Amino acid sequence: MYHEVAQPYGLLWNLRPALRPGGRVAVIDARKVTAQHGTPPDLLRCELAAVGYRQTAFYNLQENTYLAVFMPPSPPDGPVSPSAIKPCSPSRS
Repeated sequence: MYHEVAQPYGLLWNLRPALRPGGRVAVIDARKVTAQHGTPPDLLRCELAAVGYRQTAFYNLQENTYLAVFMPPSPPDGPVSPSAIKPCSPSRS
């Protein structure tokens, strides 16, 4: 569950070079605010986009959960350094 990740931007940044060419990142989470152990889909999209990932699929699952699939950035997409990542506003949570 993505909402359990303490440093999502750091995880997403460091995950990029570990993925094989053509690899994808899939996230399953609850459609709830983060304080209630979930991640609103708009917040998830914003955070992954801030690191350069692009959503390729989205599926509604049972009991208010979802699966979102993202493609990692390829140069020159996305920020060039971690300091260039622009965090999402709290209003998306």
